Amino acid sequence: MNSPATFIATLTALFFFTSCASQEVLPPTPEPIWSQTLERPLQFHSLVDSHVLIAGTGRHLYAFDPQTGTQRWRERNVNPARQDIYRVNDSSMLLVTDAGGGAFDDADTHLLAINADDGLLMWESPRLEGKVMQGVLTEDGGTVYVTAVGEAHGDDRGLLSTPISGKGFGSGVFREPHLLSLDLKSGEIVWRATFGRKVRMQPAPGAVTGSERPFDLGNYHRPQIFDRLLCVTYLGIKCMNRFTGETVWERKFPVVEDELALSYAQSVVTGAVLYATGDNHVYALDLQTGDRLWRSAKANVLPELLVDSEIVFSQLGGRFFHLGKERWIWKGEFGVMAVHRDTGKTRWRFDKAKGAITNLHLEGDQLWFADENRLYSLDKRTGERLVRKKHQMKEAPAFTVINKHGQLVLISDDEVTAFDRIGQQLWSIHHPAPGPGAWKRASSRLFQLSGNLLRITSMAVSMTSGLIPSVPIGGVSIISGKSVVKAATRRAGNQLTETGERMADEEDYAALEDSYQYFLTTHKGDERIYLATVDINIGRTVGLTPLPSDSSEIVIDDDRGTLLQAEGTSLTSLPIR
Repeated sequence: MNSPATFIATLTALFFFTSCASQEVLPPTPEPIWSQTLERPLQFHSLVDSHVLIAGTGRHLYAFDPQTGTQRWRERNVNPARQDIYRVNDSSMLLVTDAGGGAFDDADTHLLAINADDGLLMWESPRLEGKVMQGVLTEDGGTVYVTAVGEAHGDDRGLLSTPISGKGFGSGVFREPHLLSLDLKSGEIVWRATFGRKVRMQPAPGAVTGSERPFDLGNYHRPQIFDRLLCVTYLGIKCMNRFTGETVWERKFPVVEDELALSYAQSVVTGAVLYATGDNHVYALDLQTGDRLWRSAKANVLPELLVDSEIVFSQLGGRFFHLGKERWIWKGEFGVMAVHRDTGKTRWRFDKAKGAITNLHLEGDQLWFADENRLYSLDKRTGERLVRKKHQMKEAPAFTVINKHGQLVLISDDEVTAFDRIGQQLWSIHHPAPGPGAWKRASSRLFQLSGNLLRITSMAVSMTSGLIPSVPIGGVSIISGKSVVKAATRRAGNQLTETGERMADEEDYAALEDSYQYFLTTHKGDERIYLATVDINIGRTVGLTPLPSDSSEIVIDDDRGTLLQAEGTSLTSLPIR
C-alpha cells in the first residue's frame, strides 16, 4: 500500500501533467522570409500581381520581388496613395495618379503609365481636372474610361453637429464627377464629359487636415461597358456613347438609400435588357433607349441581382457601411424577391429571414442563403422551403460560398461553418476578432476582402454580381492569383481596380484547389495579434501566425502563403501556412 505522501505526490504530478497538457501551446513568431528597410516610412504597400510588390514612401515609389524582397526598380518623386495605383488587367501597365500638390492632391492631376516590370515611364497624360477614382477598360485594352473628381475633400459634419447628436444639417460632401476617355497607347484624352450634377462622396483613407478629410466614390459601383455604351450609376443610370462621350439616355432615381453605401445592385445586362435596382425597386430598361420596360413592386434595399432564363432574383437587405454613422450595419427586411423576367410581376417573395442575410447562391433549381439563425434553400421557381436548419453560429454570417466538395460554407466576422446539402453541420472553426481600435477595423477590412473573394469565386459558376464592398478604411489588402485574375467578368466589362483587389473569371474556377478565409485574432493571456488561415475545403486552421509588429498595414499573398507587413521604414515577409 502506498503511503499518504506518495499518494499526494502522485496526485500533484497528475494534476500538473493534466494542466500542462490542457494548455494550448501557442506558436512563436516565425522567422522572416525576407526584410527590407527603406529610407523613409512606408505609407502603403500592395501586390500588383504574383511577381511585383509596390511600396510607396512620402517621396518614392518602389517595386520589389515579393518572393525574395529584391528591389526591382525605384521611381523618384512619385508619391501616390494605394488607391491612386491601378493595374491594367493582366498587362504590365500600371496607371498612377500623380497629383500637382496641395494638402489633398486632388485638384489638378496627371495619369502616369508605368511598366510594372522595369519601372519605365510609358506615357504621361495631359492635365486632368481632379483625381481619378474609378475606371473601366475596353476588352481589347485599347481605351480606358475614368471618373475623376476635383477637390474631393472637405468637412462633412454639417451645422449643429456634436459628438452626441451626430452629424448636423447639410452634412456630407458633394462633388461633380468628370468622365474622360484616354487612349491607352499614348495617354491622349479622346473626350471629356461633365456628369452634370453633384453626387455624395464617401470618406476615404488618408490624412485628415484640420476639420477636412479626403473623400471618394466608394458609395457607387464602378462604370460598366455594354457594347457601344459606357454606363455609370451615380444618380440612377446614365449611358453615354463610349466613342464620343455624348449622353445616349439617362434615368434618374436614388441609388444610395438611407445613407448606405452600395445599397443598390450592380447592373446586369442580358440580351437587349439592362436590369438594375434603386429607389426600392427592380427596373428592366431597354439597353439602347433607356425606356422602362417594367418596374417591380416596392422592396426595401436591394443590393444584389441574379438573372436566369425566367426569373430575376433580388436580395432583400444586407450589410452596409452607413455614411452618417460611419460603421457597418445590417439593414432591410431580409430575404429574397423573385419576379418574372419579362413582366416584373412578383413570382414569389420570402421575407421571413431574421436579422441578417448573406449573398444569394443560385445553383441548379435551388437558391441558398442564410440569416442570423438559419441556413435556407428555396425552390427557385416556387420559393418553397427545401432546407431550413439552425446554423448555431455566434455571429450572423455575411457570406455563403460553395467549396470544392460542394459543401455550403457560411462565413461571419470570426467564424467559418460548413454544411452538407440537407443542412447538417460538418465542421465549424471560430477565431475571435481583436477588440476595439485599429486592429478591429483591420479585421473588418480583411474579412470583407477575403470573404468577397471567396464569394465571387464561388458565384463565377453561375451568376457573378461583381460586388466588392466599400470600406472607408485602409491598411489591409489581399490578392489571389489562382482564383482572381481578371478585373471583372467579360459580361460586365473590364473594370479598372485598385491594386490588391481582383475579381473572378469563369475560366479559372476549375483551377481553384485552395480557398482560404483569413481572420485577425487574439488569444487569452497573449497580447500578440495573430493571423489565422482557414482552409474552407478541409475545415481546418492551416496557419496561426503571430504578427511581429503592432502595425495593421498588412498584405496577404494568397498564392505563396505569405504575409507582407509594413511598420515604419521596414517591410517584412512572413510565412502564414
